[in-house]
Amino acid sequence: MLAEVWVDGELMAGTDSGWKYTETAYYGRSMAVGYETQFLEELDARLSPGDWMRPDYDDSEWKPAVVKEADDHRPVLQLTPPVSVYEVRPVRIDRLSEGRYLADFGGEVTGQFLMEAQGEAGQQVKVRCGEELLEGEAGVRFHMRCNCTYSETWTLSGRRDRLTPFDYKAFRYVEVLGPESVLQPDSFAAIVRHYPLDEEACTFESEHPLLNRVWDICKNGVKWGSQESFVDCPSREKGQYLGDNTVITHAHMYVSGDLRMTRKALTDFAHSSEAVCLGLLAVVPGSFMQEIADFSLQWPLQLLQYYRQSGDADFVREMLPVAEGICEYFAGYAREDGLLHNVNEKWNLVDWPDNLRDGYDFALTDPVGEGCHNVINAFYYGCLSAVDELRNAMGLEAAYKGRRVRLKEAYVKAFFRPEAGVFADSESSEHASLHANALPLYFGLVPAEAVLPVIRLLKSKRLACGVYMAYFLLNGLACVGELAYVFELLTSDDKRS
Repeated sequence: MLAEVWVDGELMAGTDSGWKYTETAYYGRSMAVGYETQFLEELDARLSPGDWMRPDYDDSEWKPAVVKEADDHRPVLQLTPPVSVYEVRPVRIDRLSEGRYLADFGGEVTGQFLMEAQGEAGQQVKVRCGEELLEGEAGVRFHMRCNCTYSETWTLSGRRDRLTPFDYKAFRYVEVLGPESVLQPDSFAAIVRHYPLDEEACTFESEHPLLNRVWDICKNGVKWGSQESFVDCPSREKGQYLGDNTVITHAHMYVSGDLRMTRKALTDFAHSSEAVCLGLLAVVPGSFMQEIADFSLQWPLQLLQYYRQSGDADFVREMLPVAEGICEYFAGYAREDGLLHNVNEKWNLVDWPDNLRDGYDFALTDPVGEGCHNVINAFYYGCLSAVDELRNAMGLEAAYKGRRVRLKEAYVKAFFRPEAGVFADSESSEHASLHANALPLYFGLVPAEAVLPVIRLLKSKRLACGVYMAYFLLNGLACVGELAYVFELLTSDDKRS
């Protein structure tokens, strides 16, 4: 562990040999859940170190810290404020049967469930969390759709115990099972956590009830998906994914008016350029060494969106070499006409999950198929365009104008099918997916005479994609004036909506 406390530029305290530590077995450890991103905690209050956070705690049995001589870490000032942490109570508590209670927090929260109990040493309480209820009084669906199993056991000490989980979860409902005599439902609560958000910074209200609900669920998604960093979800992976950040950073800047998290996210990924690859990692911070080509090409788009919202020229100048490094990394995969082909060092994603790729006709599995495909080249064009726009904003000449002109010509030649007026998935395919047409519409690659056929194709497919690609679909349609259809999709009650 490393820690420093600075006040007005002066180091007041830091970890050294005077610190002490102990290893606790209180939290236990059982199966990993999600994508092995968290462990269920089998808490045993008999093994608790007690009130160790109190100033008068007796730590005489604790061990002295060991100072590591190698200087391989350097604390830096945190770029964002600490997360907001506060207690909320359930809106409703139902007694389902003897020794079985259901707490409803009224909506999704991220945090830790708290409760108190007092019983005999060794008595156990089962705690199950989830986002849905099973039918009737069958309880909480703790085998969640997101591959998390939120069911844990708490063993009592014989004293008055307070449940204090370590990790946070995403849930609305909590089912508590145990001896009736030890349960204290009036103590049920949750310590919730998220990046600080002024709820009144951005509000929305319309005459359309469903659109209001869509706004609420999206705003809550931004709220609970913003922790110490942006996370793809606060339950399953809890990872900051570069492609997901295209959507959440844009939304978070509007919803919060606070641009610090977006700046931090851009900086986080820029560090992976220095440490690992000019083409960036797909997930940071962390040790998950995943690389996704589609995501890397979107980092300059995010930097451009940040600049449009902030006007922060100093930060753009600092980050511009990273954006240009991405362009040069992918240029290594360009053939003579400028199109990227055989981009096989990184995963070519297109969309996720894979059943929402609308039948995209190109081999994306390892190894990546030979030749050129549409989506990766659309993102490459968007990347080059974003970097040139940033350079122009900084008073610099466009570095990739010639490359963009050649790339656009080659893109249309390779993927556009004049007889149908739409774009195919690859140069050797006739299949026209939503993805192969939404992206050229978004990036301005569609010839003028093909705009209407492309729109007709996209309308026929509606939302045959994942929520990530929906960002480019909806924005692309908006760019060509299809606002009424965007509204229709936003308020649709289709299965994919």
